[in-house]
Amino acid sequence: MNNSPIHRPHIARHLGGFSLVEILIGLMLGLLLMAGVLQLFVSNSQTYRFQDAASRMQENGRFALDMLAHGIRVAGFTGCPSTNSLTNVLNNKTAWWEDFGTNQLMGYDGTSTQIFPGEAFTTANGNRIPGTDAVISLGGDGGIYFVTGSTPTGSPPSFSLNTRQRPDGTRLAGGDVAIVCNTQNTSLFQVTRGQSTPSIFVEHAQDNSRIPGNSTPNLFPGGVADNYVPNQAMMVDYVPTAFYIGTSTSGTTRSLRQEQLQTSVSVSTVTAGMSSQELVEGVQDMQIFYGEDTNADGVADAYLDATNITTWAKVTSVRINLLLASLEDNIVSQPQTYTFPSDTGDSANFGRRVTATDRRLYQTFSTTIGIRNRLQ
Repeated sequence: MNNSPIHRPHIARHLGGFSLVEILIGLMLGLLLMAGVLQLFVSNSQTYRFQDAASRMQENGRFALDMLAHGIRVAGFTGCPSTNSLTNVLNNKTAWWEDFGTNQLMGYDGTSTQIFPGEAFTTANGNRIPGTDAVISLGGDGGIYFVTGSTPTGSPPSFSLNTRQRPDGTRLAGGDVAIVCNTQNTSLFQVTRGQSTPSIFVEHAQDNSRIPGNSTPNLFPGGVADNYVPNQAMMVDYVPTAFYIGTSTSGTTRSLRQEQLQTSVSVSTVTAGMSSQELVEGVQDMQIFYGEDTNADGVADAYLDATNITTWAKVTSVRINLLLASLEDNIVSQPQTYTFPSDTGDSANFGRRVTATDRRLYQTFSTTIGIRNRLQ
């Protein structure tokens, strides 16, 4: 019998691990694969950020232009003929929004010494940014109410209406400012009381307890007792609006903002006044040119900066230019160069090229708005 051990040298070779060279090669291949995956992830993430920023800017740009177009288009609107005799019975009429009969549309240049109503040139939250244009529009909008009867000799006088309901679900109430008109007369007044039961009506008393209040209960010229004929008279909400560029609520960028009329009620006082609201964040600049009709044919003869308009009543259209920027930085690989008109510039000179100081995405939006009440 042979007792010598059995040698199986091939088993030892099978139990051996990877060599150092093999491990290093494997690590290198793994790192290359991970680098490729990471590069793909970063590329897709940056593409997503760019597409998301571009989509948000498109949406914000369209919304901003729609808000501006609607607010400017109704300048001077009353629901009745523009040839009507206009009576404004609001007390004092010192605030810009109370002066409905003078400048129903008016622009403010970005460097004008004429201070835009209510908002000074500062970078504080909500205030107007120097170098950006602004515009005010005074007119009727919102709810439309048909007059079904009137009591001109009542104490106080009142109108019967077909409804007090607005399209947004709110109701016409005491303290609200409204425009009432028929085929010959138009009046701006503050509602002193509204009621829906047992009948729908609003009163317009002479009142100093409300702000601004009415200087007289009579809405016809010369203080004659008013008598608006049913089915020939209507009433609309008075909606004065101011648009401007101000610091955003977040404090990190700029926004398109508006001032709009709101009614507030305290224990003893009902006050109608302007309130600032942020509309669209990321609007960096607004430059506006006004189409002035110099030969009374209802068509704009030239688009001018606000400082060059001689008679605001002759402006028939408004050209709006907005510059929007993405809310996030590092969207593009290098600072973008864009085209935008300069402040106090010429409407025909749209070729001013600007290179951004950051890597945000920039886009310009433009539209021309016709003022319906002045077009022929």
